[in-house]
Amino acid sequence: MKRTIQNIAIIATLLLPVAAFAFEPMAATIKISGAGIYDYILIGESPRATDGFDNAYDTMSPGDSLNTNYISSYISHPEWGAIKSNFRGDIRSIAEKQEWTITIASSLPAGTPLNVELQTGLNILPQGLQLTIKDIGNTTSANLINGRLSIASPAPGATTQLIITAQQQATPPIDPPPPVVTKADGDLDGDGQATIADAIKVLRMALNLDLTTTAAKTHGDMDNDGSLTVRDALQIIRKSVGLI
Repeated sequence: MKRTIQNIAIIATLLLPVAAFAFEPMAATIKISGAGIYDYILIGESPRATDGFDNAYDTMSPGDSLNTNYISSYISHPEWGAIKSNFRGDIRSIAEKQEWTITIASSLPAGTPLNVELQTGLNILPQGLQLTIKDIGNTTSANLINGRLSIASPAPGATTQLIITAQQQATPPIDPPPPVVTKADGDLDGDGQATIADAIKVLRMALNLDLTTTAAKTHGDMDNDGSLTVRDALQIIRKSVGLI
C-alpha cells in the first residue's frame, strides 16, 4: 500500500500544469504477476525530469523480497551513481521515443507463467501513445495499451529482460481562437440609441478636439479599424436615421 501511495504521488506531480510541449507527460505502471504474487515498475516522462537520477521521481528498488516466493522487477542504472543501482521507478525527460530495460528475477520454478500488463488506474496515457513490450530472450512482443505479454519465469538465481518502448505522436499546434469582435453600436452617451449627439462626439474625437476614450472606441468605432474617424461619425448618423 505504501508503494502504491508513493506511485500515486509521483503520477500526480506529472499532471501539474507545464508549458506547452510537442509531447505530453506520461506514466505507466507495469505489473508483473504469476502464481498469486506480483511486482511492478513505474515508468514515465515529465518535462521536470531528466534522463539521469531525479530524487523527486526515480524510486529505488527495495531488492528481493524476504518472502519464500517473490517476483522482483527493476531497471538498472549503475551509471547514475546513486546509493542503489536498481530502480522500481524511472521517470525520464519528455521525448518522442524512450526505452526502458526491465530485469525480472523470481523464486518461482523456471517456466512458471508470468503476465506483464498495465496496472489499471495508475497510468497517464496520452492520446496516440504506443507502448510496446518485447521479451529479449525470445523476441515475443505485445502492445500494453490494450494487451499483455505472457512470459516464462526465469529459474531462481537467473533473470530475464524485457524492453518497453514508449512512442509518442507530436501534438499538433492549436490555432488560437479568432479574436472576438464586438460590433460598435454608436451609443456613446449610453441612452440606448445612436443619435446625432453621439456622431458629434465621435467627430470631435476624430478631429482631436476631445480626448478619445476606450469606451468611446468600443461604441463608436463602427468600421472596427481601431480608431475613431469621420467615417465612423457618418456611420452613426446613418444609423440614427435608420439607413443602416
